[in-house]
Amino acid sequence: MKFPSGTVAGHFKTAVAANSGIDIIRFDNQKLNWTLKEFDRYSSAFAFGLLEAGFARGDSLVLYAD
Repeated sequence: MKFPSGTVAGHFKTAVAANSGIDIIRFDNQKLNWTLKEFDRYSSAFAFGLLEAGFARGDSLVLYAD
């Protein structure tokens, strides 16, 4: 199983399947909301981008959010 139940990713995928249209994030400066489904899509795309850039499981990554 790709995302085992009982893990954060497993709970998130279950929530996406059950409530994909619920807004969960607001980017106030851009007046933009993301639903669970959009957050899942964009976070997966970000993760795949990191893999394509050469990052591997266990690598450290520093992110800055203003």
